[in-house]
Amino acid sequence: EFYGTNSTTWLVSLEFQTERAPGYFATTLYNEEVDGEMRPVWALAPHSIFVSHQANQVITAGPQTIWGWAWGAGGIAEVEVSTDGGQTWQICQLQPRIDHAWQKFTLDWQASVGPAELICRARGNNGQQQPATGARNAWYSVAVQVQA
Repeated sequence: EFYGTNSTTWLVSLEFQTERAPGYFATTLYNEEVDGEMRPVWALAPHSIFVSHQANQVITAGPQTIWGWAWGAGGIAEVEVSTDGGQTWQICQLQPRIDHAWQKFTLDWQASVGPAELICRARGNNGQQQPATGARNAWYSVAVQVQA
């Protein structure tokens, strides 16, 4: 549930401090901007990605199964997929979380001839949404070409 970047690999000494460590990793790398403010990254934010389709893939019109993986601290409550670049969204079937494993999502799609932009987004059990842009866990998108 937590990024390994905030874990100690080899403990050589231990100091108790009232503030976060001043090193490069703690002050620069393991932070993210939220509402214009830099904050430490502690827990896995909701994230989802496609596995079934890759960017610029040519697929055949007709029934397609879109699938991928979603994960986040506390598990994922829902994954939605858009096949039209974010204009409309469909709720995917989502496998339940087992221990701390990623959750598989699937969506049956009737692909029509022409270009299609597939986008997925997840919502965690804590209510946190995968953001559209501007974050390391932003919506995942792939453009595919559907042929007859």
